[in-house]
Amino acid sequence: MATFTAGPAQPGVQPKALRVGLVNVKSNLSLDGISTSIGHTFNMIKIAAHSKISYLAFQCNISGEYTLQAGDTVNGERFRSTSTYSTGVGDVIVPIRALGYSYSADDTIILKISLASVLTLGGGVHVNAIFTMDA
Repeated sequence: MATFTAGPAQPGVQPKALRVGLVNVKSNLSLDGISTSIGHTFNMIKIAAHSKISYLAFQCNISGEYTLQAGDTVNGERFRSTSTYSTGVGDVIVPIRALGYSYSADDTIILKISLASVLTLGGGVHVNAIFTMDA
């Protein structure tokens, strides 16, 4: 098990936030030279306190079959419970019913590999989130 952190989720980076309007944050994490396996966690985007996510899409271009969970550091399956994907799946857009949670404290959107049919080398993880502030 290893944890990888994308640029927008690095320590010291402040979460993006506007009190009015929408905030769009995109995060990409290259896995070049990294062999992914079960239990790997990808910290992707920091979310500011009092934010409410209105759109969330993610994509992993990892070869083979794998299962992902999408959530945050409090609930790793808040947006998508364990779902199976394979090479070439494209973007996965989280249904509206899974969105709308209001964060009371700063948090981080994470993706986690829970099962994999093969260990892979290379690829990437991508997340796009749009959120508003409710305070």
